Amino acid sequence: KQLVSEGMRSLLSALLMDQNTPIGSLVLVADTSEFFTTEYQEIATQIAAQLAIAVRQMRMLDEVHQSETQYRLLAENMVDVIWVLDAAALRFTYISPSVQQLRGYTPEEVLNQTMAEAFTPASLQLMIDSLPERIEAFVAGDSQAISQAHEVEQVCKDGSTVWTEVV
Repeated sequence: KQLVSEGMRSLLSALLMDQNTPIGSLVLVADTSEFFTTEYQEIATQIAAQLAIAVRQMRMLDEVHQSETQYRLLAENMVDVIWVLDAAALRFTYISPSVQQLRGYTPEEVLNQTMAEAFTPASLQLMIDSLPERIEAFVAGDSQAISQAHEVEQVCKDGSTVWTEVV
């Protein structure tokens, strides 16, 4: 009634669908009777489909953001050191703040280290030798590869070393 009182004479509505579930609607109004032709209806349907894709992508980005926030909260407050390693370049791409308590280096300092600076020579060789095999087993779905542990000796900022278990 409000649209009619404001002079609107035609209305076209197209549902935004996500896997057969309505998630919204696109509503177009015009001040002329019978304004929306079949061609307009087809265009509105196409626009609604594109809008549904955009809404789905925004929801997925929101979910990724929430997951990332939870991951960061967990990783940055654990006592254990969490690291992400670029296996091809053998460089850390992420290291949790707890590394400073363990090795004396800030996360930023560790991100600038080579693997040879982070590990003793024997431990570096163990990592280099075992990493490709572990990655291959993990990718192949070997559940043992996820929890396989190695003891390695890491170099501390003061020149001492510390033995750690790497899983």
